[in-house]
Amino acid sequence: LANSSTDTLTYKMKDGSRIILSPNSNIYYTKEYGNIDRNLTLIGEARFNVAHDAQRPFIVSANGYTTTALGTEFTVDSYTKSKLSVRLISGKIVVKSTNRSPFEMKDQVLKPGQQLLIDDHFKTALLVDRQEKANNLKLADNVKSDEHKQEGGLQFDQTPLPQVFSKIEKLKGVIINLEE
Repeated sequence: LANSSTDTLTYKMKDGSRIILSPNSNIYYTKEYGNIDRNLTLIGEARFNVAHDAQRPFIVSANGYTTTALGTEFTVDSYTKSKLSVRLISGKIVVKSTNRSPFEMKDQVLKPGQQLLIDDHFKTALLVDRQEKANNLKLADNVKSDEHKQEGGLQFDQTPLPQVFSKIEKLKGVIINLEE
């Protein structure tokens, strides 16, 4: 499946799953899709509404990682080669590194509302919870009022940069993405 247009395109697969393919994105699969397996390879971005099939898990490969679901809805964004974003809308999924992944990570199980941000350049995998993000926004309001009393603001000493950005993301309720 290829979408070279500027609009999103919706495809219904023979197993009943629905794929909303973003512009400039491609999905690859074999003729055996739905019969023997439900394995897809994504380049770009797509949203998946997966039909339940306990015998054949739905597996999306992108940038060296796999996202597996039995019946759920999620988004995978692999537009940037060194980054991957997986957001769960409903159901439950697991994201795993493969032997083609630039770095090994523990299997990540996502719950609805969570988003996994993988950055191969910094070798980080950050799990963001939308509810936690909303709570952090409230915390950020409190931090702002305290910052005026604190002269130095945040201070870090010998702290790896990904941890610094993670702390800022949590305090400010934002996501920081860095390009190479």
